[in-house]
Amino acid sequence: MLVLDEATASVDGATDARIMACVARARAARGLTVLCIAHRLDAAARADLVLVVDAGRAAEFGRPRELLARADGAFAALARAAGPAAEAALRAAAAESEGGLQL
Repeated sequence: MLVLDEATASVDGATDARIMACVARARAARGLTVLCIAHRLDAAARADLVLVVDAGRAAEFGRPRELLARADGAFAALARAAGPAAEAALRAAAAESEGGLQL
């Protein structure tokens, strides 16, 4: 198991992409389970499962695509708050990665 706690929080988008590509290769090669704690919604949108935590409590759990489909859900609200372009990108990332982590 590989646990990442805000592994890319202080890097730019290009560096984030390179780090996540390395993690994805390691996951595939070694059959790792990856637990990624992240505030970046794009990382969550590409995960197999998402746990949304609000004020220390589990607010929502499920596949990103399913969570984004819940109009009144916490994950969907975060996506909407990011703006129309970001929300569209999150929905596309969730759809592309359905069925497997595409870090």
